[in-house]
Amino acid sequence: MTELARISGPDHNADLSALVTIHAHDQPWRSAAVPGADEKLFERIGRGPGARETALLRLAPGFSAPQERAECRIDILVLEGAIDLLGRQYAAGHYLRVPPRAEIGLRTTAGATIMLKKRAGPADGEAIALDTNDRANWAPWGGRGSEKAQIYDPGSLPEASWVGFMLPHLTIPEHDHAGGEEIFILEGELRDERGSYGPRTWVRFPIGVTHTPSALAQGCLMFVREGDVAPC
Repeated sequence: MTELARISGPDHNADLSALVTIHAHDQPWRSAAVPGADEKLFERIGRGPGARETALLRLAPGFSAPQERAECRIDILVLEGAIDLLGRQYAAGHYLRVPPRAEIGLRTTAGATIMLKKRAGPADGEAIALDTNDRANWAPWGGRGSEKAQIYDPGSLPEASWVGFMLPHLTIPEHDHAGGEEIFILEGELRDERGSYGPRTWVRFPIGVTHTPSALAQGCLMFVREGDVAPC
């Protein structure tokens, strides 16, 4: 089994009670354990019910991983380029889920950059292929004029995920998240009491940490995942 299909390697940012902010643009690409790929690792917990791994992967032109069964749940957000997953093409903006024990075979002709999330434990879910560029997948978000493309709702884990757009100069009142929250900025900029978060910034907010986020002049397009930051 290749490293793509499982969670493997030393722990990294494994304390889920810690607030973690990574400005990925400031981080170097490092050779990944998967041939033909470089990575920027955000977090990894290698064992136990909370096992997970989150990273950016840059796939070289002609990258090809063998078809095999996934050992854990694998979620992919295509950021740049296009990938071929089991013979189907997915361009930037697609979110894909490969459930555990399902087949995965990942390729790209011209190269691609993806956000890769792996999750073990009670994390089974249905396969997902959602195009967040399709306006038919968008709906109002929070009653404030913003919008989101809901990717999935809580299932075997109490987690949900979406791609959301906050309107320019919008401020969300101070709040926390009962299960914690992860955000990854795609476009625009967000600011709160602790600083500013531009494109390719990943933030993991632990349970009980409050913030008052505001979108700046361009608004803010972000990937959000909440409800799965409880220490296990």
